[in-house]
Amino acid sequence: MALALLRLGSQSLWLDESYTWWFTRLDWGDLLRAARIDAVNPPFYYLFVKAISSFRLGLTQGDPLSETALRFPSVLAQLGGIAAAVFLGWQLTGWVGGLAAGLLWAAHPLTLWAARDARPYALSAALAAAVVGTFFYQRRSSSTSALIVAGIGLAIGLLTHYFFFVIAAALVLLAGTDLRRSPTFFRQWTVVTLLALTPLAVWLIWFFSTGSPSLGIGWIRTPLPGDIPLTLWNLASGYGGVADGGSTLFGLTVLAIAAAGLAGGRRGLWIKILLAGLAVPVVAVWVLSQRRPVYVDRYFVVLLPFVAALVALGAGAIVEWTGRWPLQRRRVFRVGTAAAFSLAALAAASTVHATPKFDKEDWRGLTAFVQSQNVRTDSVSLSEPEIALPLSYYTGQPLVTHLPALIPECQGLCWWVLRQPYTATHALTQSVAEPGRASMPDVPPWCDQLDTWDSPTGVAAWKINCETEPTDE
Repeated sequence: MALALLRLGSQSLWLDESYTWWFTRLDWGDLLRAARIDAVNPPFYYLFVKAISSFRLGLTQGDPLSETALRFPSVLAQLGGIAAAVFLGWQLTGWVGGLAAGLLWAAHPLTLWAARDARPYALSAALAAAVVGTFFYQRRSSSTSALIVAGIGLAIGLLTHYFFFVIAAALVLLAGTDLRRSPTFFRQWTVVTLLALTPLAVWLIWFFSTGSPSLGIGWIRTPLPGDIPLTLWNLASGYGGVADGGSTLFGLTVLAIAAAGLAGGRRGLWIKILLAGLAVPVVAVWVLSQRRPVYVDRYFVVLLPFVAALVALGAGAIVEWTGRWPLQRRRVFRVGTAAAFSLAALAAASTVHATPKFDKEDWRGLTAFVQSQNVRTDSVSLSEPEIALPLSYYTGQPLVTHLPALIPECQGLCWWVLRQPYTATHALTQSVAEPGRASMPDVPPWCDQLDTWDSPTGVAAWKINCETEPTDE
């Protein structure tokens, strides 16, 4: 929790977080209608944030929600995710597995970044961990209550992020690997999954009835074969598109502990989780993305419970493997392994706070600069209309309802506000550049560039003087 809360509001909202602010400031009915029009995500996350923000979390009535308040629901989701990971690991290998899975979840750069972001990733990951933990509980105990809890978790998860369908399908596949041993479990879990799809189906029917549906994923590029191993490495290490010492050390430690599971007595389950929970879903999404690209690593955060499960099995195998060693040697090895894992986890977690690759788009800084120049709204041109959302948040002006002109419109003296297109498959923020990303637009030859504010996070403001009109000659 300390890792998630540390300087939670220090960075600006990025574009997607400003959507959360805009939706949750609406009343409940308008929120659902706005989410239906936007359609980038199902509505539950916005309802979750609005319900929590209704308590005004340390703010006076009438104040806009701060960056900290908007992100705090994700911190709460992270707490639930840690608890769910502990439960998952405990189901597999007892307290050792619970501690290992919980530590992985608390410090993994993917979950920690999600916990500090006002978007649905932390909530969907936490729900995924809870559902996977319930899956293994039901697999062992056959409880009607567990099935009901799993169904509710699946339904809410599917209404939180569309990629939750990937983990729902993976669990049915994993249950299918036990079809001969436990056909009843497979049938029960499949029925529960199908029932859990009903609320999502209702939402999608309502969404597609708009007549012009758009999921807002046109920016995603077609993945290449090399993206598959990079995604699996990202799930193990949380390297976020740019390799660094902390995440590399963490990833190698995770792989080493997880690989120990191959030497344990539950090798068959380990292989099933690796294939059905990680390899098959990633490859399947990659194949589908050859026709309609949806392949982005931060969406795969819902698969992290399977990484936690492999680490739990590996930790349990280490305890089992060293059980016959002399007491002193056994203690030294186990404590050393736990210490190495803890240090590697903290090193990886620190990158989220200290590495530029996790910096969010600095709309706060850009707005402060533009305001310092006494820029009028009617002299601003935007590279895309969505930019009006974060500008509205930081300027306090209704730019969404009075949208400024779009580039290249400029008559006389004006300001261009730009956001570079985002295409990075394995990165988590806009600050990670990628070959092929579009550059800033060229200034027309009859215009002069007078001043520039630029940020490595992908946003910029240009002062342009186009007072001299071009002639036909």
